[in-house]
Amino acid sequence: MDRIFLILALILFGCSNDNTEVGEKSLQFENTENESSNPASKSSMRNPAVMLGSDLGSIIRKAYQVGDYELMVHLTAHETIAKFGKEKLIECYKNLDMGKEILLKSISQEEDVLMMNYEATDQATKVIVRLPVVIENDTAKIMPVNPCSGSLYMQKD
Repeated sequence: MDRIFLILALILFGCSNDNTEVGEKSLQFENTENESSNPASKSSMRNPAVMLGSDLGSIIRKAYQVGDYELMVHLTAHETIAKFGKEKLIECYKNLDMGKEILLKSISQEEDVLMMNYEATDQATKVIVRLPVVIENDTAKIMPVNPCSGSLYMQKD
């Protein structure tokens, strides 16, 4: 009987949830690793292929689907905002055709502009569409040629 109480006491006290030292050390390690050694961490918005666990084109597409046009404008290059104006861009973004599924295939660089090449399905045909992107203030932003044309993407020849 004494052995049963001893075993129960060891189990109860041995499995306590009081691991503050170990938990604090592991949290400190995670924070220092994310801040210093990983430049493309989850909080980084500089890499258009990996922004918040997704790519820039998919983030823009999802913002369109939920009607978050302010986020779309926020992720638009300042040059485009200056050219069209914020209110005009919001009106243009409301009339976009962003219904097709896209899948990032590659990124190429042409001078200061990154071209994100996506595979999309348009009327049962696979096509390649391109999304011009620039880096402004450590944030990747789209730079559509004519956002009021009904599409942010450029068709690849």
